[in-house]
Amino acid sequence: MSHEITSTDNAVFAKTAAWHGLGTVLPEHTTAQDAFKRVMDWDVESQTLLRKTAEGKIVECDHNAVVRKDNDAVLGYVSPSYKTFNNREFAGFVEQACGKTKFVESALTMRGGKLVAMLVDLGRTEIEARGTTDALHQYGMFSTSHDGSQGLRLCATNVRVVCKNTFDAANASGRQASLRHTATIDQRAAADAADFFAGTMEAHNVFAVKAEALANVELSQGDLELFLTNLYNRQIGKVIIDPKTKGEKKSASMAMDTISQWMSLAQGRTANGMERSAWAAFNAVTEWADHHRTVRGESEDSTNRTFSRLLGTGNDLKGKVWNTTCSSFLPKKKEAVLVG
Repeated sequence: MSHEITSTDNAVFAKTAAWHGLGTVLPEHTTAQDAFKRVMDWDVESQTLLRKTAEGKIVECDHNAVVRKDNDAVLGYVSPSYKTFNNREFAGFVEQACGKTKFVESALTMRGGKLVAMLVDLGRTEIEARGTTDALHQYGMFSTSHDGSQGLRLCATNVRVVCKNTFDAANASGRQASLRHTATIDQRAAADAADFFAGTMEAHNVFAVKAEALANVELSQGDLELFLTNLYNRQIGKVIIDPKTKGEKKSASMAMDTISQWMSLAQGRTANGMERSAWAAFNAVTEWADHHRTVRGESEDSTNRTFSRLLGTGNDLKGKVWNTTCSSFLPKKKEAVLVG
């Protein structure tokens, strides 16, 4: 169950259903308070644990249990000083940071309530090339845990979060900030969160300008294949033209298979009407990193381990590919020259 939305969890999504078919699809975005009532209207409590010593005495344990009060489920074990942050407070914080308008794209609990998240729609920018447009979405994710695994976390992402998989993808690739569960999570912290997401929108707008420029760089099939091959050489490993050993043949097969997938994505649905552009090339590699890291004849786990060793995290790869694509196709900034 990769989505990790159990029978005691709930979820709402604006306008479009999630891939797993769970939760409620709303006709429009909703408010943080409405999302709270629909999805996470229950409290947690830190309860003292007792144990019997070898001498038969009943004493307090070193850890408390975080108990979900609507179904008495134990969500985690924490120190006695741990401050719970209930879902009502969580929704209130989202509202303070973003306002009372209808902006929630998704809200969900996962792993039986151990994790809760709200995704807010920060806006979208359309880029245009060759008579077609591509929408670049930007979201702000608020999340917290009830098992002590994380505090209150902010994440700026272009991933639509609908499950644990996409939750992890957003955290892996997005810009983040965190707050501990304390009594001082207040209006000042909410204002800081608003500033954090405002800053990410500025960066998003700069990204959109470069993305549109890349979308207007049209490549021949030969130029596209050459760029992707050089990209593989630079970011993953050498493409071996005449493999001799078993290891070299495996590496060569992996390289050819990967470049072939990139070519297909850059000329297919990933391109969104912008086939064989520098923008399509970038998106082909990043979509492959997120969804297509498989090699024919090998198990998915084995292949993922191989690529993880070569590439690091998906965020690492995307940053490297973005920088390489921009440096390859966008004009270089001219440096000032002093005369006299």
